[in-house]
Amino acid sequence: MDVYREIYNTEKIPPPHPIKHKRGGGNRTEYCEYHQIYRHSTNECFDLKNVIERLAREGRLDWFLASKTERPRKRRREEEMERVERPHHTPKRHVHMINGGFARGGISKSSCKRHLKEVYHVGGGDRSADLPNITFFQDAVGIIPGHDDPMVITMILANANLHQTLVDQGSSSDILFKSAFNKLGLQDKELRAYPNSLFGLGDTPIQLLGYISLHTTFGKGTRSRTVNIDYIVVDVNSAYNAPIGQRTLNQLTTVVFTPHLCMKFPIPEGIDTIKGDQKIARRCYNESLNLKGDPKGEEINTIKLEGVQAREEL
Repeated sequence: MDVYREIYNTEKIPPPHPIKHKRGGGNRTEYCEYHQIYRHSTNECFDLKNVIERLAREGRLDWFLASKTERPRKRRREEEMERVERPHHTPKRHVHMINGGFARGGISKSSCKRHLKEVYHVGGGDRSADLPNITFFQDAVGIIPGHDDPMVITMILANANLHQTLVDQGSSSDILFKSAFNKLGLQDKELRAYPNSLFGLGDTPIQLLGYISLHTTFGKGTRSRTVNIDYIVVDVNSAYNAPIGQRTLNQLTTVVFTPHLCMKFPIPEGIDTIKGDQKIARRCYNESLNLKGDPKGEEINTIKLEGVQAREEL
């Protein structure tokens, strides 16, 4: 016991009472420094604890308690001073994101080079777009506050309401998973070759089947926008049907506000609003967890084809 060792030479500690029933010599692996016998450890000695408590009540251990309180404070002050005085070093390493898709300017190497050179000539002229003001106010009705759910919406693709569409602001590609591709009635012969690779987490490229250009509508009726999207088709299991990336979001001039699970973009009539489905978002998240734990990688995706719900087990 640290207390006993520190006050042993400074405080007069009364001798211990003799312990009865010492037959057998006690436990030879536990030694009491107070009784000086092998029977119990110093930390488990009730007599020593009573002595220390009595000394504390009498105020004879105030110096010891004060030193214990001051040490953490002194250590914190030293750490704070060290942080203040520590010189700021310029990082020498850089970690970049690896991705792919059409966001870098196109498929060919020449188009990618032109796309890269553009960023070095941004200040060469006034190319700022005339964008409308987009605000978010009272858009969180029906949304559980304080969430961390993704933005999952429904869009119209190939004359079908494609549910479980993930709005992925961190992706440079628009993806259409093969399961949804098949349910939409699309044919493999419609795919065009995609010569490059697509990277996700890690450095292992994702196998691609090709890409297909499809008109996609966001919104309903007259308050909607239709754009042509180059979807990269991937044959992997996912809880989502299609992740929409930054290229399409920029094409729509979309502003996404995740606390409200809401996205807005300009249309001729003003500003259109698309709300995310929080229930489906959480269901997709749970399905993603099940996919990770399923050795067969089976998944159930659901989309609605012209008002008729299609369900298929892959």
